[in-house]
Amino acid sequence: MKKIIFLLFLLPAFCFSQNCKYSKNEVDEFTGKSIKTTKQVIVYNGLFGGLAFKFTKINSSSYLEMGFSELSIITIEKGGALMFILKNGEKIELSAIESKVATPYTSQTSTIWGIEMDYFISDNDLLKLISSPISKLRIYTKQGYIEKEVRENKAVKIQEAAKCIK
Repeated sequence: MKKIIFLLFLLPAFCFSQNCKYSKNEVDEFTGKSIKTTKQVIVYNGLFGGLAFKFTKINSSSYLEMGFSELSIITIEKGGALMFILKNGEKIELSAIESKVATPYTSQTSTIWGIEMDYFISDNDLLKLISSPISKLRIYTKQGYIEKEVRENKAVKIQEAAKCIK
C-alpha cells in the first residue's frame, strides 16, 4: 500500500517533467551567474542555407540565439526585428542586441553566408511562445526581410526548448 501511495505522488512529476537538453548548464565561478543554454533546434537545413534557434538564460535574463545562413550576404543591425506569428494569431517582436554582418563559408562550388544573432526575450514574450507554436517568422535585415513558414513539428521543438529556460 505504501508503494502505491508513493507512486501516486510521483505520477504528476513524471507526467509534467520535461526532457531538457542543455549545451551549457553551469554557474560561472567568477561571477556566480547561473547560465543555461538549450541545445539548438534546427528549423530547416538545406544545401543553400539553414535556420536554428537556441535559448539562453543568464540569471533572470532570457535570450533567443539565432543561427541563419543563405546564399547572399546579409547584415542585421542593432534593433533589427525578428518577428513571429503564432498559431493563435498573436505576434512577438524581438530586437537584435547588436549589429552583425554575415560571414562567408566557401566551398569549391558555392559560398554560404552565415550569421549568429542574439535577441533579448522578455518573460511575457517567452510565455506567449510557450503557450502557442510559431507558424511563421520574419527576419529583418539591412537588405529587407526574409520570411519563413515553420513546420508544426519544428515549432513544437522550439516551444519545448523555450520551456527549459522558463
